Amino acid sequence: MIIDNINKLELHDCPIDSLNIDFSNKKINLSIDVFNEKKKNYDKANLSFLEIEDLSIEVLNIDNLSDIDIDYHEVFEKNNKYFIKFILRLGFGKSTAKISFAFKDFSKSNE
Repeated sequence: MIIDNINKLELHDCPIDSLNIDFSNKKINLSIDVFNEKKKNYDKANLSFLEIEDLSIEVLNIDNLSDIDIDYHEVFEKNNKYFIKFILRLGFGKSTAKISFAFKDFSKSNE
């Protein structure tokens, strides 16, 4: 169910407003802009990943924090845990960053 809910989201090319890693509460919040076809405009959405483990961040260099979007994501289940990997595009013609982690729960809210 969690995997289906995440896979239903159209995350490709979604601009990222913020990425908050709460180490003490083992939580990651991702605030994104999701294109709304009916409005022909962006809606705000917050993705919360709970009970985070095995966090991996691979970044070469982020020189422009205002031009980051989701290029690709993959989510799967293994050993009663969910895993997700994001590849973030760091601007047109720039390198990418990879963020992956395990989580036990997920929620999405709209602003």
